[in-house]
Amino acid sequence: MVYLYIMVLFLFCLPGEKPIVVVYDLHSLRKRKILSSPDVQSDEFISIAFSPDSKYLATQSSSPEWNLLYWTWEKAKVIASVKTSNPQGNAAVNQVSAAHFHTDGI
Repeated sequence: MVYLYIMVLFLFCLPGEKPIVVVYDLHSLRKRKILSSPDVQSDEFISIAFSPDSKYLATQSSSPEWNLLYWTWEKAKVIASVKTSNPQGNAAVNQVSAAHFHTDGI
């Protein structure tokens, strides 16, 4: 099922806490999932993108770890993770598909 009505809310957190991503159904305004990972050492996600079929989600955290996470968001499970570096301080995740995704600024 392709969800064309998904809204994502990035949540910043206090130092020492983990950031979360909240996925909402825009028709009912109900929370669908709350995503959080112990692998993220930063206090925010700076970029996010859904796959074209809306089954997967890519998130990029900020410093100091710069973790790029690939989720099956309906299960709230990280299926791939990689530490990246970003001396420019910005990043964007684009063109997500089930097989691959492209990142800029990393």
